[in-house]
Amino acid sequence: MGTQGVLHTEEIEEYLNRVIVSRFNDYMGETIDTILNLPSKYDQLSHALVNRLKEDFSHFGLGLTHLYTNAITPPPEVQQAIDDRSRMGVSKT
Repeated sequence: MGTQGVLHTEEIEEYLNRVIVSRFNDYMGETIDTILNLPSKYDQLSHALVNRLKEDFSHFGLGLTHLYTNAITPPPEVQQAIDDRSRMGVSKT
């Protein structure tokens, strides 16, 4: 955290959250071809993410043993595209 003499819990939490999101996005970009079936892969994603984050967290003297994914919410524009695609599929049948 650089030259700051005092850190607050919220600042540390925000930083670690950014690390988690960054590693998660990297993993998603490398392994997931569609977000439509993500819920079926939550356990797999969590396990892989723990393995990636262990080294990052160890730099701060932190250990990470478990990580649980309970929801992944795409950005609004992605959700809109999914909704539009779903509607198009329904109207074709």
